[in-house]
Amino acid sequence: MMYRDAWLEPADAPCLETSCRRAQNGHARIRSQAELLARLDLFGGSDGLMFMPEMARYAGTRVPVVGQLPPVFEYERWVSTPRPVYILEGLSCTGSVLGSDGPCDRACPLLWHADWLELDGRGGEPPGQVGRP
Repeated sequence: MMYRDAWLEPADAPCLETSCRRAQNGHARIRSQAELLARLDLFGGSDGLMFMPEMARYAGTRVPVVGQLPPVFEYERWVSTPRPVYILEGLSCTGSVLGSDGPCDRACPLLWHADWLELDGRGGEPPGQVGRP
């Protein structure tokens, strides 16, 4: 691919090393299964974000935070989630819930609602956003 200089803007190099991401974003403890179920609405989610059945296997674990989901472009505008949504290191969809119709081969990161996590590591500051609008 070729780009004109006028199309580009300077950017800081991302931190790709696992140890660097951990230092920047801290860790999150995923709440226990009982705590998670108590925080889900009648549709099995929070603020429209669904809690997927395979996420339950991570209940009670402590995982490094990759970052916070940035606003997404939806319905012809940038939309932020009502509460923060996080991406945790190494936790991705396996597609196992699809059974004989799967598995999904995309390995999309699982998205975690702030209510489902206890964040630590940055003195109460939210972890940085992943990407940018």
